[in-house]
Amino acid sequence: MEKLGYIISEAPVLFLLIWFTLRLVHFRRRRKQEPRFSAGDQALLFPNRKIDLRSPIMRVKFARCILLATGATYVEFLFLAQFGAAILCVALTLTTAGIVHRMLFTSA
Repeated sequence: MEKLGYIISEAPVLFLLIWFTLRLVHFRRRRKQEPRFSAGDQALLFPNRKIDLRSPIMRVKFARCILLATGATYVEFLFLAQFGAAILCVALTLTTAGIVHRMLFTSA
């Protein structure tokens, strides 16, 4: 129960960060006269390709993703934990999503 005050103080910051980021993207797209939900968003959020988990190459990619995401998590905890849970949560989400997207869904 003594940690409830910490959660109550950090939750609004987390929601404010998410809201501000979404509004910034919408504002940028409106200034460029682009739709809010583009074809790239559709392809990123709802890909029509399937991942074959039986492939040894895909298993190696998954292992590399896990190792890189774990290492990035440790580093971010060391440097960003002092700024609060909301900022740490957003940074971890963006970092791990970027690692997974780069390692699994791009051909580079």
